[in-house]
Amino acid sequence: MLLKAGLPARLIQANEGFSLYNLVEIRYFMQCIGLHEDGAAIDEEEWEESKRNLYSVYGRSSRYELCAGLIKAFESEYRKSRYKSDFEVFVRESSAEDFVETGTSEIIVSTMHKTKGKEYDNVVIMLDNFKCDKDEERRLLYVAFTRAKNNLAIHLNTGLLDGIDADGLVRKYDNAEYSRPDEVDLVLGMQDVWLSDFSRRQAVVSKFFAGDPLYVKDAMLCDKYDRQALRFSSRFSKEYGKLQAEGYVPERAEVDTVLMWKNNEMTDEIRIILPRIHFVRHKLCGTDGNLEE
Repeated sequence: MLLKAGLPARLIQANEGFSLYNLVEIRYFMQCIGLHEDGAAIDEEEWEESKRNLYSVYGRSSRYELCAGLIKAFESEYRKSRYKSDFEVFVRESSAEDFVETGTSEIIVSTMHKTKGKEYDNVVIMLDNFKCDKDEERRLLYVAFTRAKNNLAIHLNTGLLDGIDADGLVRKYDNAEYSRPDEVDLVLGMQDVWLSDFSRRQAVVSKFFAGDPLYVKDAMLCDKYDRQALRFSSRFSKEYGKLQAEGYVPERAEVDTVLMWKNNEMTDEIRIILPRIHFVRHKLCGTDGNLEE
């Protein structure tokens, strides 16, 4: 919605449910530096060539900037010498939000969990029926509130902060009722796709880069040739049905992440994709539930 209004904005995405180690772009880079080959150190020429190869193969991936940021952060920490084992540990201990540049004029959209360790000039927090009964929840609020350097605005629909006063505090009350948004972007996670089904679709999935378009067909997503790329899990199929009942229809979809994955029953890893789906809401009319543009 911010982008639609002409405002520069970026969503901080976490790699919840998977490790950055399993990104196909990172796996390719580790292959280039010979992570699992003999030799502990990575010489400068090999490192630079690996970076060039990564850009050559995955430069068009929407996850390339994340990988480039990770590599740059590793270079900053290990300036004199670089070892394969250090890089592997660095990747496994890193999270996607660690490599988000915040010193820009963009509006950064994030959950409270992902803001730890970062500061912003102005912070707006949305607390929808937020309960603060546990110490963990109180710590989370503390982290969120203290991210603001200049101004903090808190929107909430409970009396959570009633009775609290501070210098410069201004309270405003809004009794208007707001409908659901006209557009919704959903990034599906590991629980939202049928993981084992990907083993049947490797010929199709192997062609995808993060950012490539997908096409919605029933409870599946397909490539441009109408070949099935993934199926929704039972969990997301129910959520998908709820969205449809509220008048939302999928307008477009794309590959958000390409990963290597296997379960305990598999010998070899397979490629899987996690999609992003953009829904638009149509007005429901009549008792028959037909949609109106």
